[in-house]
Amino acid sequence: MEKEQLISTIFQLPQIWDQRHKSHHNRYVLDKCCGQVADKCGVTVAQAKKTWKVLRQQFKVHFDKLPPARSGAAALEDDGLLEIKKEKIQMKKSREATAMDKNDEDVAFFTSLLPHVKILSSVKKLKFRMNVQRLIMDEVYGTVSQEEVCEAEMHEEIYGVRTQSAITYAGDRSYRNICILSNKK
Repeated sequence: MEKEQLISTIFQLPQIWDQRHKSHHNRYVLDKCCGQVADKCGVTVAQAKKTWKVLRQQFKVHFDKLPPARSGAAALEDDGLLEIKKEKIQMKKSREATAMDKNDEDVAFFTSLLPHVKILSSVKKLKFRMNVQRLIMDEVYGTVSQEEVCEAEMHEEIYGVRTQSAITYAGDRSYRNICILSNKK
């Protein structure tokens, strides 16, 4: 059987080789087309199917070995350009997001503190965090009320531990946080 004749005969019947063809998945249409190919090539239907299968596999092996398309290769290059454009857009968006973060002076300030905070011991880190929270509490919600100062002094007299309390506001609720500042001896 001539392979070129088989290929040209099958090429005239897109139902066999074009997966997008509406009849490609219809078994009855495919069997009828394979019968036509076998008649034109002078072989049995089984031989025609087997030879076509081998030819497809050989083509796939050779096609996979080909290097990627370079510029000027029309159809394959279009997909490559599309991917490059998508990557370019993603990189631009990520750069803009990073630039926005860099322009935020609050983020820049806290980022500048990180190297110094990392070298602190765990106890000093805890004290640092408490002091920062106290400062933020004072700046945002005002200073601690006299009632809370009296309560803290009473707590110190009873338990021998100096404390500071702060009220955290979250919506309609307020929560009291008590921080142990130092042990009294």
